[in-house]
Amino acid sequence: MAENPLLPHRKLKELHALILHCRALDRGIKSKAQSVKDKNSQTKLPAREALLAASTIHLEPGDLIFAEPDDSVAASLAPAPKRVARKPAKKAAQTVEFNLPHLAAAAAAAAAHSFKPSPKSRDKNLVLAYTHEDALEPNWQATLRFAHANHLPLLFVCAGVHPHPRSRATGKTDRNAFTWDSVNSFCKRLRLPVMPVDGEDAVALFRVFQESFLHARAGAAPAVIWAMLHPTTVALTRSQTPVARLEAYCRTRGIKL
Repeated sequence: MAENPLLPHRKLKELHALILHCRALDRGIKSKAQSVKDKNSQTKLPAREALLAASTIHLEPGDLIFAEPDDSVAASLAPAPKRVARKPAKKAAQTVEFNLPHLAAAAAAAAAHSFKPSPKSRDKNLVLAYTHEDALEPNWQATLRFAHANHLPLLFVCAGVHPHPRSRATGKTDRNAFTWDSVNSFCKRLRLPVMPVDGEDAVALFRVFQESFLHARAGAAPAVIWAMLHPTTVALTRSQTPVARLEAYCRTRGIKL
């Protein structure tokens, strides 16, 4: 089968290796948290290895990662600096600690980035902000409105479950809650791109992030990427895991991992 120029074989292999790395990190941190009974760890979140791998694979030196304080898996994925012979090394992507509300701090960093384009091109560095459904995000509507109005190089990445159990049970939506229903409704009114995607399909995630990163670096509006995951109460079979699904996709394309 012909190689897809937008998703070459080398990228699929890199994505596969990165998913395995993220899964090992996630399992190791969860195991440690459970052994010490760390109540502040995100052990209740669904597995996000495909989401983390498909987003961080597009990071470049100078980009920033905004992970929530208890999200040590995402925080550990900042890439190492790239060194160029006879030239100063570029600043690596970083994980940032903050005291502001999570998304507001990410927007502030993206605003600073928007005034510092890459010296070799017009493309900007960007900010990748991870959060999750039901996160405590004060004034998140104002943050999204500010980011959209200023065309900030910012991607909001949310891990959640769709449809939300409470909205499905009651048929009502709390506009102030940080849930799929409220965020989707607000973004549509604001005309801010919001993209739901299967959070366990590495190929679909890669393509969504590939396009979103290109648009953000080129000065387009920010975007919200909502990765829909199975809840932790649902046990995935071996063939349903992100790694197995990617491996099956690679087999159909004749790629040896």
